[in-house]
Formats: sequence, structure tokens, C-alpha cells
Amino acid sequence: MSSNVIALPTAPATRPVAPIEAKWIRHAEIDTAEHARTWAGRASSLRAQVNRLDHAFRDTLGQYAFMHRQHREKDFAGFHPKYPRGLYWPLLGLAALLETPLNNSALGLLNMDQAETWMVAASIGVLNVLGASFVGAKVRQSAGGMAGLRDWILVGLVLAIALGVMLGLAGLRMDDLAMKVSQAGIAGSAWNFAAFVGLQLLFFVVGVVFTYNMHSPDAELERLLKDKGRLRRQLEGIWKERAALASRHDQALGEVRAGITKVREDCLAKMAEYRDHNMRSRSTPAPSWMHRELDHAVFVPLDLGTPLDREPPSIDQLITTAEESHRV
Repeated sequence: MSSNVIALPTAPATRPVAPIEAKWIRHAEIDTAEHARTWAGRASSLRAQVNRLDHAFRDTLGQYAFMHRQHREKDFAGFHPKYPRGLYWPLLGLAALLETPLNNSALGLLNMDQAETWMVAASIGVLNVLGASFVGAKVRQSAGGMAGLRDWILVGLVLAIALGVMLGLAGLRMDDLAMKVSQAGIAGSAWNFAAFVGLQLLFFVVGVVFTYNMHSPDAELERLLKDKGRLRRQLEGIWKERAALASRHDQALGEVRAGITKVREDCLAKMAEYRDHNMRSRSTPAPSWMHRELDHAVFVPLDLGTPLDREPPSIDQLITTAEESHRV
């Protein structure tokens, strides 16, 4: 983009004109200068915003190119989860929601307020689902050799905590039943205990399996693909915003130019009418300069700047160029 320095008119152009014509030209230049001053402030603001977006776009494109080089080292491998990504967290949230009443039924002996009981039950459900998500991801990454000893230690710790919580809730549930059902025998209590733990395990295993199928064995590849997708969305957003600003800039520039053109055309029309009347009414030949065709050369040259690129290379072309060159 050019520097787009706006030069305000400072003096009438030096061409032969009649005194009355010089007066009209000065008035036209004053009006033109007012248009130009108004436009100068607006143009400066719009171009500053566009320059900021251009800078942000270059930085983001540089990050995208860096991620692309890393992706190239992995032979541009891809990964597609078995389920739509948009279902991942909603379904895990649904599992936590369905588990909450089960947890709440085991907390009756803690003598808490009903609201507190539900909050604790919901928290346990959320933590259970998050633990299942962690275990499922690490098990999946182990298939690609990406899980190390530290990961397995963490998996064991999460499983131990989850199982301990399940057994503790089941024990609370059984104590509550024993108090409410006077004829609850040992066998019945054992079956109830096993059923409660089984339901808890069901939610946990569903979370593990679902998460397992949502992740790639190569955690780094999955991160690269997510980052590239995120950066591409950022690039598209910046590009759309820049295109909108460029459109506003060029539309405003066109309006200013149209206003200045009208002022000057009105002045030229008055000069043409004056010369025509003068040449028809005078008794002596008119000066040669009065026969010259009138144009905008009688005014001071004015640079309002150039239009911005309203149709620059498409976002796909720029990204493709960055991908092909592996640099910005």
C-alpha cells in the first residue's frame, strides 16, 4: 500500500484566468481544502486500523507457517475422530449430569443442606468424567508410544482416586439403605453395593471409551492439527475484518472525491458560462486563453491517497503460498 499522504491545496493554479474566475477558483479551493481536511482525519484512523490488522495477519500467518513446517515433518498425516468434535464436551457434560442423582442418593448420611448435597454430587460427577477423559486420552496415546512412565503413574493415581470415591459413595449408600430398610439382609446389601459401584463404573468406562475414540495416538499431531485449524480461523477472521475496513475506506474516499469533483465542476460551469457570455457580448476579440477548453488543470493538484486493496489475494491463496514456501 502506498504512503497515501494527503496534500492539501495551498494556492490557485497559475493559468490565465479573469479576476472573477480567480475568485471563484479560490472559493472552490477553500471548499476542497475543507473536504480534504475532514477526509485526512478519517483516512488516518481507517488506515491505522488496517495497518494493525495487516500486522496481526502477518504474525498469525507466520505462526501458521511454523506449524505447517512441523506438520510437514510428520508427512502431513491427518486425524479424524470417530465422533464429531462438537459432541465431545456436551456428551461428557450429559454423563456428569446423569451421574449426579446417583451420587446425590449416596450422600444422605452427611446431613448437609439439599443444595449443598446436590453441589457435591454434581462436583463428583464432573470430576469423575474429567478423570475418565484423562485416562482415555492417555490410554489412546500409549498406542502410539506417546505415554511415558509419568503418564502411567498419573493414570494409576486417577484410577485409584476414582475407585476410592466409588467405593466410598457405595458404602454411604449402603449405610443409608440399612437405616431405611429394616429387613435389608447381608446378601441384599452386597448386591446393592455391587450394583451401585457398577453404575459408577459404567459412567467412568463410557467416558474412557468415548475419549479414547476422540483422540489420536500421536498427541503432537493432534495438537498440530488443532493449532493449525485455530490459526486458520483467526486468519479468516482478520481477513474479513480487513476487507470490511478497506471497503469502508474506499467508499468514504469515493464520497470525498465525488464531493470535491462537484465543487470543481460547479466552478468550471460558472467559468464556462462567464466566458461564453463575455465572448458574445464584447466588441473586441477575446484573448486566446478564453478559447481554451476548461478542465481541472485550473485547480491545485490534490492527492487524497489511493484506494486500499479491496480484492487482495484470497485467504486460501496466501495460506497456500505460505504452505508451499514454508516461510512468510
